[in-house]
Amino acid sequence: MKKLRNLQLIDPKCRGPNYFGISWPPTWGVKAQEEGWGLFEVDRFPGIEIECDDEAGIFESDDEAIAHVIKRTEEGSYFHWTALTIAAVAEYLARVDGDHK
Repeated sequence: MKKLRNLQLIDPKCRGPNYFGISWPPTWGVKAQEEGWGLFEVDRFPGIEIECDDEAGIFESDDEAIAHVIKRTEEGSYFHWTALTIAAVAEYLARVDGDHK
């Protein structure tokens, strides 16, 4: 698996590619990695997932990493909410496009 390239903001200051037009500044990829998780491109449905960063050794499973992101979202973190939104949009688009197998 390879780490998802940082998403381009609707704000032109972001230097990454554009995925769904959702903001994901380059520094957020680093921040997620420091917390032990990241957005990853995968070869299976839905194509983009929140997963634990195995190299960081902070979470024992993807489920733990996702639970962390959900908890932080519930606490009001826009950064974590954005990651959940990107993963949800990827799943929705994969279903609409018929990529779900």
